[in-house]
Amino acid sequence: MQDKRTIAGRFGLSEKEYDQIWEIMLEAFPPAERRSRAGLDRIMANPAFSLITFRDPTGKPAAFLTSWRLAGFCYLEHFAVSAGLRGQGVGGRMLRDFLETAVGPVILEAEPPENEIARRRIGFYRRFGFHLNGYPYIQPPLQPDTPAVPLCIMSRPAPLKPAEFESVRQTLYRKVYDRRTLL
Repeated sequence: MQDKRTIAGRFGLSEKEYDQIWEIMLEAFPPAERRSRAGLDRIMANPAFSLITFRDPTGKPAAFLTSWRLAGFCYLEHFAVSAGLRGQGVGGRMLRDFLETAVGPVILEAEPPENEIARRRIGFYRRFGFHLNGYPYIQPPLQPDTPAVPLCIMSRPAPLKPAEFESVRQTLYRKVYDRRTLL
């Protein structure tokens, strides 16, 4: 396995900045919706994986977006803005910039619209042209001690047909959620 300095350097980050990205990850995602630190280290070495950061006025990483270039689509895996910058348009600017350069359809997972926060998050993505697909979907466990998570798939620029959804699901399970990338 690569050391933390090599992993961080691939994305133009110092070890300290990589640690700051991890802190935003911990703040923004519950354990069932994120990998372990070792799992994140492993996927960061994958050439299909990408990390984009936003820096605050002091130069400190304050938001990040991770994605995968997969066969036929781009998968937006994690997207988070530090608590101090939320509501200031940072997330919208980052997502807009990402979508301008993404190749092919873009897929992401979202929590089902069962509470106000989840409905607002889905509304945010809809404003950027994403469609909520109504197919049942389960995110596999990301760590040995966490459960699988029922989520929804959102797609851009169009809703997925049943066969497209199944292809996306199988690709995510095989390429992103392969057991070797999780633990």
